[in-house]
Formats: sequence, C-alpha cells, structure tokens
Amino acid sequence: MPDDVEHLTQLVEQRFSHIERLTDERARAIQTALELSAKTNDAHFDMLNGSAQKLSDMQMSYVNRELFDARVLSFQNDMKILMEWKANLTGRGAVINGATAAIVAIVVTLISHLMTEQ
Repeated sequence: MPDDVEHLTQLVEQRFSHIERLTDERARAIQTALELSAKTNDAHFDMLNGSAQKLSDMQMSYVNRELFDARVLSFQNDMKILMEWKANLTGRGAVINGATAAIVAIVVTLISHLMTEQ
C-alpha cells in the first residue's frame, strides 16, 4: 500500500508540475500577445494622429460652397466687364481707324487736287 500512495503522490506531483509548466507558457504567450498588441495599437494611433493632422490642415484651407460660388460670380462679373471694355475699345479702334482713313483720303485728295492745279 505504501508503494501505491508513493506512486500516486509522484503522479500528482508530475501532473502539478505539468500544469505549472503549461500555466507559465500560457502566461508568457499572453505577455507576448499583449506586447505585440500594444505595438500594433501604437502604430495605429500614430497613423490616426497623422490623419487627424492632415484633416485639420485640410479644414484650415477649406472653402465652403457659398464662398466658392460668390467668388465664381465675382469672377464672372469681372469677365463680363472686361469683355464689354474690349468691345468698346475695339469699336473705338474701328472708329479711329475709319477716321484716320478718312483723313488720309482727304489729305491725298487735297494733295492731288493741289498738284493738278499747278
């Protein structure tokens, strides 16, 4: 009977030793997993912080639709004014060209008339 108790004691000690080894391995695996998870989270947080900064920078240069439409309307009005000025200047140029041609014609006529009288 003492051999049976001794044998059972050894089996229980082996079993406890095996359970203790498995528990230690599990604890190390959990610790490694937590460290890897922390590194991954840090990388994700860095990426998110960078994205947040980019979004913040974009918002600082953002032009809302109303302001954009107002600027476009202002540019369209300016363009209309410039086109009207161009048309006026072109018209004036045509008048000046016509007047110049008329003056040249009169001068040429006078010169030829004066030359024929001599």
